[in-house]
Amino acid sequence: MSADTLTRDEVIKVLKEAAARMQGHVKQVRDLDAEIGDGDLGITVQKCFGAVENYLAGVTDEPITDILKGAGMAFSEANPSTFSALFSAGLRKAGNAVREKGSLTAADIAAMFDAAVKGIMKLGKAQEGDKTLLDALIPAAQAAASAAQTDSSLSRILRAAADAAEKGMKITIGMVSKQGRARSFGERTRGVQDPGATAVAIFIKESANALVGPHQ
Repeated sequence: MSADTLTRDEVIKVLKEAAARMQGHVKQVRDLDAEIGDGDLGITVQKCFGAVENYLAGVTDEPITDILKGAGMAFSEANPSTFSALFSAGLRKAGNAVREKGSLTAADIAAMFDAAVKGIMKLGKAQEGDKTLLDALIPAAQAAASAAQTDSSLSRILRAAADAAEKGMKITIGMVSKQGRARSFGERTRGVQDPGATAVAIFIKESANALVGPHQ
């Protein structure tokens, strides 16, 4: 795998492996969601990432932009929910950001993160600090953009994004939920890590792991 670019086939490989690895995190996400919601996010993660795996297994000669948008559609259709709609929007907007691209560079990865953030913010009407998946995704996008300015290595950029997402995820522990069903729990949500941010941070980490392997 090239250090500075991702080919179409490599994009498929990374996405497919990351989606497969998400199955190992279903219980973690479900348990967090049960504390401040209904626990259904575990089902969403299981079904939707499974659907992405199945979709990618059937991809033939589609370009990268269509692969990402197709993965997003498969995600949202597998188990309709707020999270699946938002995550799907992120994938589809990321796909729009790399139209006509036969391979991806550091700048492309940064553009995909940025497009995903903007698409999710527009759809969900949330912002950083509301205790949502954006609290992991926004730091990841910022880290990717910063890294891409001085580094062409995709492995280092994805790892920087993953590390930032994990930090953002942990910060949600001290927040009170301001969006969705969890908002009704008020102060009870403080002290619980946001399940949506957790799912996003794990996915970014597993994408980095699929590309370069886990930290030793």
